[in-house]
Amino acid sequence: MEINAKELTCDWIKTFAASENLDLYHMTLVYDFFQNGNFHADNINAFFATFYMRRFLPFLLSTKNYHTNFQRTRQPTTCAFVCDHLNKNSEKDHIYSGKLFNHAIVCVPNVIKDKTCALLGVDTLTKEFSIPKIYNIKYSTFKKCDDVAIEIATRSIFKYPNYQIFSPKVKFKK
Repeated sequence: MEINAKELTCDWIKTFAASENLDLYHMTLVYDFFQNGNFHADNINAFFATFYMRRFLPFLLSTKNYHTNFQRTRQPTTCAFVCDHLNKNSEKDHIYSGKLFNHAIVCVPNVIKDKTCALLGVDTLTKEFSIPKIYNIKYSTFKKCDDVAIEIATRSIFKYPNYQIFSPKVKFKK
């Protein structure tokens, strides 16, 4: 399957997940900031890619060899978006308001659903992976995805167009 940058919408993500029989999860990573200011969108994308490929995929697949053909069939499809909007419902969210962070919509196949469910909650990613300081992750959430989360994530494309897709099934062209 091939997708153009303008086609990545809320409806496309839901249709893709339904057609492939995937469960949707919403991951948020808020990063600690430099002493002299915020990160740029490119820094945030690099932090997320490193975290995703060095910590998240090896945990879900129970191997560091996620590049093999067998493991590719088990990998989730993940759309990661840089964003600067936070829900100000909790005190923790209010502290990080205005900072850049990642929303990621993770489309999980049934084979790794049990491993994924173990990560549900607030700050479970930082606790589960014993994240070293190099990842600069300050706060994380991982929960079942709803329409609002997908809508917020896909809306951020227009402000920060350098989003990432990690998938063995979807080819991306800008």
